Amino acid sequence: MNQTRAIIFGVVICLAALAVWVYAVPAAGAGWILAFAFLATLGLLASIQDSNLGAVAGVIIAVGVGLIWYFNRQADHAGWVLALGVLSGFVAFAHLMAIVGSSTRPERSRKKRR
Repeated sequence: MNQTRAIIFGVVICLAALAVWVYAVPAAGAGWILAFAFLATLGLLASIQDSNLGAVAGVIIAVGVGLIWYFNRQADHAGWVLALGVLSGFVAFAHLMAIVGSSTRPERSRKKRR
């Protein structure tokens, strides 16, 4: 349960950092906020060990980042936001593939034993 709370808190922090970037885009130095959000999001998604939590967190972040990019695609550094959304989607896809693959592994080992 503590891991779930930590992941929820991390997802909220990552999306909040991106929301702050949206607010601060016209100001100088907004790129540093985006860099923090980028590194925090990738660090969070890379450190999740549970595939179920990783898939949910990856999908939530990918959708949130995609919406932020869509509504602010004319802003400075919007390409980095798009790259973050794509990478988050890849991580979510990898966790989903781990979930699907884990359910078929016992059947494969039974077939080899026969």
